[in-house]
Amino acid sequence: MEEGIKNFILTKLFFPKVAVIDRPGIIYNVLTKRYGRGESKRRVIFYFEDTMSDLFIETSKLLGKQENSDLWYKIGKEAGIRYMLLSNTSKFPKFLIPSIVKYVLVQFKLAGMSFADNIKYNPKERRVIVKGKDCIICRKTSDPSPFTGLLSGVLSYILMENVEAKYLCKNCPHECFIIANRNIEQRYLVDFSKLLRFKKFEKYNYPRDIQFPKDYYSFKDLLKFKKICIDNKTAKIYLNNQVIVPSEIGLSGIVMEHCSVVGKDILNEIIINSGSRIARSIFSKEKDSGKLIQEIIKTMSALGWGILYYRKVGEDIHITFLYPPISEYEFLYPSLVLNGFLNFCLEKRFKIKKINPADDFRSIEVIYTAI
Repeated sequence: MEEGIKNFILTKLFFPKVAVIDRPGIIYNVLTKRYGRGESKRRVIFYFEDTMSDLFIETSKLLGKQENSDLWYKIGKEAGIRYMLLSNTSKFPKFLIPSIVKYVLVQFKLAGMSFADNIKYNPKERRVIVKGKDCIICRKTSDPSPFTGLLSGVLSYILMENVEAKYLCKNCPHECFIIANRNIEQRYLVDFSKLLRFKKFEKYNYPRDIQFPKDYYSFKDLLKFKKICIDNKTAKIYLNNQVIVPSEIGLSGIVMEHCSVVGKDILNEIIINSGSRIARSIFSKEKDSGKLIQEIIKTMSALGWGILYYRKVGEDIHITFLYPPISEYEFLYPSLVLNGFLNFCLEKRFKIKKINPADDFRSIEVIYTAI
């Protein structure tokens, strides 16, 4: 009975959530809290699991296993704290904290992050033990550092004190085993202020008076026509044979910022090459390059990357992202993934010549030129 009351408080008073997925270009969650700071929105885009896995594997080759694990732990911890910051809830009642920890981790599981199928929280010691299996990304890298950091970040925010985590997995991907508590030696202390969204975040990401093109897909359309399927057992979301992962729009910026230690040119090439492989996997059945480009830009629009338009100017390719996801970070990651898609589609190598954001950020034009 007590647990039922707690669940009611969580889902009805603190975290009632509605997902808006019926519009091309823009996907977001709405959280309306009776207690806290009222309504908050979290804009979402779908990332490709393989791009993140490819990045992890390649940075590991360049940095070495331990340094790379530390790098991705930091990425996960910042991503976890930013995720919580965007909920606009700064303090939780103590009696609800065990339920809140479980509630938040279940939300990750519903996005295919199955590192926490089983959750145990000890409020006295402020310790969390999670177990799972076949988690996205680490099932391909055999290193759960991103999710170890994620757990650390979430718990640090909820408890409002630094909490570190470590993994004890022995048979990846068949066993995930992560522990977080305040007695683990400090690994990374995050400055919360650098993860806060900027003042015009709402204005840029939730524009009014949007004209949605009628011939573009929404995420809901892709589900309806079974271009996207959800595995009911694992909660993984598939676009054809590629797993896609919903996440807050600042994630890619956090990843790019940390991974730039390998060199920006190397980092860019890793993402472009990964994009080409993903495009080949998803779109290889269409042979007409014109139809293929239209299919690509409509699909990416449905994944929340803004409404994309294509045009050719001389030998250059101009892609306009209308109503793009705007965060504190530069708009490089989506541009690089699309660069890889264009390389595959047009059977030619391109590079980014220029990224031109409009003054009001309602659009960003990316110009690609052949190499």
